[in-house]
Amino acid sequence: MKKLISKLLVSPTRFLCTLALCNVAMIFVGWLIGISENNWPGWVQGIGSVEAILVAVWVTWHQTHSQRRVAAAAEAEEVAGLLRSFRSEIEISVEQADRTIGPKLDSTSSGQGFYVTYPVPEDPFVIYNGLIPKLGLIRDEQLSHRIVRAYAAGKSFVLTIRYNNELIAKVEDAIRSSDAAGEARARRGVDQYGDAVRFSWKTAKDEIIPALNLLRSI
Repeated sequence: MKKLISKLLVSPTRFLCTLALCNVAMIFVGWLIGISENNWPGWVQGIGSVEAILVAVWVTWHQTHSQRRVAAAAEAEEVAGLLRSFRSEIEISVEQADRTIGPKLDSTSSGQGFYVTYPVPEDPFVIYNGLIPKLGLIRDEQLSHRIVRAYAAGKSFVLTIRYNNELIAKVEDAIRSSDAAGEARARRGVDQYGDAVRFSWKTAKDEIIPALNLLRSI
């Protein structure tokens, strides 16, 4: 019943047709109850007054309904653009990692240090950081959580690589200064941190790939 009423109200043509049918019905009711000739002008005037009220109410309702539809469409388009931006940034990050650091990390073994310095941008996730305030627009909680977890894992991996770069820098400094004892200590630091780097890489892939697949399916 609510859907039927809504369909009748949304379209101006349907509303006017419904109003015309109501007029005919009210006139028919007047004829059925035997309204005298002298009372017909008052009856018709009453119908007209009711119609005026209904039209005024409908105009207000229709304007509000139209505004809501426009706002909903604009929000849906904004969310779609938001998701496209996240997908693009994640895709580019994954492709870069797969071409560079990924294969080198996958070739190392447990207990082995990762002796590769990988340059990390100051802000590798510019799009995400700029759009964080708009995350609330995503109504799908599962999707929203997936995105947040993917970026959290990505940021954690970036921090891990930065620290590993610092450990490698200590090894290089010790070599340049011909400090054998310092070099040995620095290498132990890199070796001990190797498993943490591999774990962070695995965690990042486990979170990012499902999120990317979900974004691609939308």
